[in-house]
Amino acid sequence: MPGVFICYRREDTAPYAGRIFDHLAAHFGNEHVFFDVDDMMPGQDFVQVLDQTLKASDAVVVLIGRSWLTAVDEHGHRRIDRHGDYVRQEIATAIGKSVPIIPVLVGRATMPKAEELPRSLVPLARSHAIEISDTRFRQDVEGLIAAIGNFIRTASPRLELRSEPAALSTAEARIMLVRRNFYCAGINEAGLGVSNQFEQKVLGDQLVVVDHATRLMWEKIGSAAAIEGDADAPAYAEAANDNRLAGCTGWRLPTLEEGMSIMAATKHGTYHLDPVFDQSAALMWTADLWPDGKRWLIYYVDGSCGSEKLSFHAYIRLVRSVRE
Repeated sequence: MPGVFICYRREDTAPYAGRIFDHLAAHFGNEHVFFDVDDMMPGQDFVQVLDQTLKASDAVVVLIGRSWLTAVDEHGHRRIDRHGDYVRQEIATAIGKSVPIIPVLVGRATMPKAEELPRSLVPLARSHAIEISDTRFRQDVEGLIAAIGNFIRTASPRLELRSEPAALSTAEARIMLVRRNFYCAGINEAGLGVSNQFEQKVLGDQLVVVDHATRLMWEKIGSAAAIEGDADAPAYAEAANDNRLAGCTGWRLPTLEEGMSIMAATKHGTYHLDPVFDQSAALMWTADLWPDGKRWLIYYVDGSCGSEKLSFHAYIRLVRSVRE
C-alpha cells in the first residue's frame, strides 16, 4: 500500500497541513499518511521513527509557506540552517533515500532558490512544485493526489538481492547466475539480465546512479585507481562513509549478485555496462569471498565473473541500499 509523508513547519503551514492531511487520508487511507507528532508514541526516537517511516513512503509532500525559509529560532538564526531542525532532517533524509519529493506551495509562497538552501537540501530546489491556492483548494489538492498517484503507479516490484557478504563456491555462483537469469559469458550466455531502471542523480557534488528495479544506488564513476582486494577494498568503503560520499552513509562493496545485476547482456562501447555508468572499472571487486580466501571479481570488459587473489588489483564501484 502507498505511504505518504507530510513535511511541514508548524508555525508556517499548520492549518494547510491539517486540511491537506484530511484529503490525503480520505483518498489513501489514514494509516498510509504520516502526519508528525500524532503518529508518534511517547518516548519514541524521532530519528528512528523518521528513518522507518520514510522507508515505507512512496512520496514526501513538503509544504512551503511564506515563512518556511525565513523562520528563525530564539537566537535569530534561520531554523533551516540548523542541523537539528526537524524539517531539514526530514527533507535531507528523503533526499538521501531517493524518496520522491513534491514541494507544495501554499499561501502564495514561492520556491526557495538553490543558493538559499543548505547544501544537503539543494536538490529540493530542482523538484517540480505544485501550488495550492485558497480559491482552488479542492481542485489543487486533487492535482496533488494525482501527482502522488503517478509515483505509486510507476513503482515496480523490487528485485530482492543479497546484500550481506558471503563465501561462494563456483557451483553456488553458477546456480545464482542461472536462477537470477544474469548474463555471464561462459556460464549463462542465454541470460537476459535485469530490466534495470537507471536514473542518474546529482547528490552534493557527486554523480550517482539509482537503479529503481533493485533500489540500489551506485557510484557512477568508482575508484580512480585499481586497489588490492585485501584490507584496501573494505577501507575504500569505510573512507567513503567517513567522508559522507554524496552526502550519504551506508556505502559498501557490492555482493556478486548486486554487481551482476548491472551487467549488460550486450556490450555498450567497451564494456557490458550501461552507458549511464562511467566507462571504467572494467574489473570490479565484490564483497564476496571464494572458499580458499580469494575475492570474487566481475569482468565487465568481457561479461563474466571469477575470483582473484587478494593481492590482485581491481577497481571498486560502491553501492548502497535505498529505502530498504
